[in-house]
Amino acid sequence: MSTVEDNNLTVLRGDTFSKKLTFTTDATPAVALNLTGAYVTFTVKNSLSDADVDAVISLTTASGITEDSYIQGQVIATITASTLAALATKTYRYDIQAILASGEVVTPRYGTGTFRVIGDVSRLTSAP
Repeated sequence: MSTVEDNNLTVLRGDTFSKKLTFTTDATPAVALNLTGAYVTFTVKNSLSDADVDAVISLTTASGITEDSYIQGQVIATITASTLAALATKTYRYDIQAILASGEVVTPRYGTGTFRVIGDVSRLTSAP
């Protein structure tokens, strides 16, 4: 289970989390950013002041972030059930950013906010 309200994410500890994320311009109407050749990160930390190396979750295009449609600015971030099972139930901070092929660093709309892990009743990690 996961929910998104504005830019705040709520996930159930021990479940797999998978979310399609879209990078667009701030223009009206928004235009998708081409992510071809981009390096994308999804980071979850205890607090905004934590160093990147102290992140509790760190996904990149090399691990955990996959292409949905780079031309349409779409990627999928996936956090494994075992990773979420290891987290304490609390509210963290997250963001998603991309370094485009041009070198420009961008954060999509709704690309930063809270990442709340709520408790689960069953602690399944595999089938019996």
